[in-house]
Amino acid sequence: DLGAAVFVPFLMLIVGLAMKMKFRDAFTSALTLGIAFTGMGILVNFIMTSMGSAANDLTTHTGLSLPAVDIGWPGAAAISWAWPYAFLVFPLQLAINFIMLITKQTKT
Repeated sequence: DLGAAVFVPFLMLIVGLAMKMKFRDAFTSALTLGIAFTGMGILVNFIMTSMGSAANDLTTHTGLSLPAVDIGWPGAAAISWAWPYAFLVFPLQLAINFIMLITKQTKT
């Protein structure tokens, strides 16, 4: 329930330490990532609230139906990591990759 701005940097801190980064460098990188996720969350919320009414008016006046908003990968990453079960995907992905390597289902 901590959200992407806390969980992802925590994961990256652990990964950085596992890759033998100095704690200070890993912490600084994790903190920067947390700030970036917070900023992206604020930006996505701002865009959705400020552009939402304009998009609705465009639909009403022109008859266009535009059901998707392209926010790019940073916004999508912030939204994805905000999902309550996102923390389960990371270890699941590692397990799947490990199994694929053991069973030689991938060439790396």
